[in-house]
Amino acid sequence: MKSDLRRLAPWLGIPLLVAVLAYVEPSLFFGSALEDRAAPAFTRPIVAGEGVGDVVRLDAEHGHVVVLDFWASWCGPCRQSIPILNRVRARAGDDVAFYGVNIEAPGTLSPRQLVLAHASFGAEFPSVRD
Repeated sequence: MKSDLRRLAPWLGIPLLVAVLAYVEPSLFFGSALEDRAAPAFTRPIVAGEGVGDVVRLDAEHGHVVVLDFWASWCGPCRQSIPILNRVRARAGDDVAFYGVNIEAPGTLSPRQLVLAHASFGAEFPSVRD
């Protein structure tokens, strides 16, 4: 068993090295394509959180950093990530715009249920519906 692992170790190390390099310096593998692509434009009304009824226009944020957090009321990892995003948002200040994007199918949650789910997650940034 140990001899098999010794023979496989170099082969297992190569994918690991490639993965680390892709993470540390994505331009080595993806060129500047990641930097040159604009996010697709969208316009959505804010349905939960601060500014309910206002409209989010992604193209109005051109040149600024925008964080979109895709979430659903049934998503456990979403419940865990939102407090972390709240802390990041507090540190970033007004330099970064944060928006939640609820991905649940239309009719799954009523508007009131969506607002309650957003509040129960403790999100300190507004959410729109996908």
